[in-house]
Amino acid sequence: MKPVDLRIENAMVLTMDNKRSIIENACVDISGDSFVNICTMDDISPRPEATKTLNAEGKLLMPGFINCHTHAAMTLFRGFADDMPLKTWLEDYIWPAEAAFVNGPNVQISTRLAIAEMIESGTTMFADMYFFEDEVALECEKAGIRVMLGEAILDFPTPNMKNPTDGLKYTLFLAEKWKNHPLVKVSVASHSIYACSEDLLHEINKFSRKHHLDIQMHLAETHTEIQKIKEEKGMSAAQYVHAIGMFDQRLIASHMIHLTEDEKQLSIQNGVRIAHNPQSNLKLASGFIDTRFFIRPEVCIGFGTDGAASNNDLNIAAEIQTTAFLGKHLQQDSSACKAAELIEMATIKAARVLGVDSFTGSIEVGKKADFILINLNKSHLSPLYNIYSHLVYSLCRSDIESVMVNGRMLMHDRVLLNMDAQNTRENIKMISTEISKKFTHFNHGH
Repeated sequence: MKPVDLRIENAMVLTMDNKRSIIENACVDISGDSFVNICTMDDISPRPEATKTLNAEGKLLMPGFINCHTHAAMTLFRGFADDMPLKTWLEDYIWPAEAAFVNGPNVQISTRLAIAEMIESGTTMFADMYFFEDEVALECEKAGIRVMLGEAILDFPTPNMKNPTDGLKYTLFLAEKWKNHPLVKVSVASHSIYACSEDLLHEINKFSRKHHLDIQMHLAETHTEIQKIKEEKGMSAAQYVHAIGMFDQRLIASHMIHLTEDEKQLSIQNGVRIAHNPQSNLKLASGFIDTRFFIRPEVCIGFGTDGAASNNDLNIAAEIQTTAFLGKHLQQDSSACKAAELIEMATIKAARVLGVDSFTGSIEVGKKADFILINLNKSHLSPLYNIYSHLVYSLCRSDIESVMVNGRMLMHDRVLLNMDAQNTRENIKMISTEISKKFTHFNHGH
């Protein structure tokens, strides 16, 4: 038998397969970019030799977290403009700073910082909507992380595009350049119904259908958005997008907080996919998605962090815990938002949101070797009765020791293997110093 590239022994494996199998004392074989065998160490079936063996005794092997919505390069503006309403934050602070400092090189370095942070907190794939997305793709390729990306298209000029027509041309360039890439998936990113005219939304809808691309969009995020569209179009945000023809299984709708009961049913019937961003929504006082709605098994939903300028981190574990605690509080029901359901949302359901569940999101033979290894030998993770409970209520990002994507180890023993994080932080510090000089009146904390 041909040797396997890597054998991981003695791990506990949380598969997140259809049966939600948990395998104690497991042996996991990886060849190339895929899982080729998963069994117990006691299995007496003949096994090939392994080129490399990793002893994972006392560790949990599980699918990596998938971040369904972020703006990676906005790490550049982490802590820049906090404690203000979304409209003020966006229009008076973020957009002027982006106009001055968002360019190709800065997006590269800021995305690199975001990738380092996400790997360190156990993320193996993320969805990105921002500017200069070709640079984002290149950084993901170098680091080895999966991404679904989309160049943000708005009705007015962006740091990368003079107009939305150029934005669509650039999206097509991305789709053709990165077609069939093992790590990069391209979408069309329609920013929102308040930043895109009805004509532009129709154009984006046609473009999406013609080129078979998913659509990313912020939707039903704030009361202001809902009120504005009601006044202008006489309908709600979700109804408006449905009337245009975009409210179907192609749509990845981020936020989806302010929905009527009819709209919730409409989203289920049409297969809309949802990215839930609890911490960003709470910090901006935008609201919180109806927990009784999103835990329904027929709802296609995963977690997102949003950008680091509004969160302020990219840690999916924190999103999970926030949702668990607040969901129980809002329902006044301690049995609501069960731990296992939330881990599904962070792994296999999130993979469905991004349309990649056929090859990632669970630990199964034939799927890509995407996983994280968590050290369970910690005081705050002892004793162990229920692994889902620990992952939701006790996990710290520092417990995640190793991360693999597509058969390539990205972090091992908390050391990033393909990036120089210290150099990245030093570069970010230099850029942030220039931002502080230009926007001194924005620094409320000094």
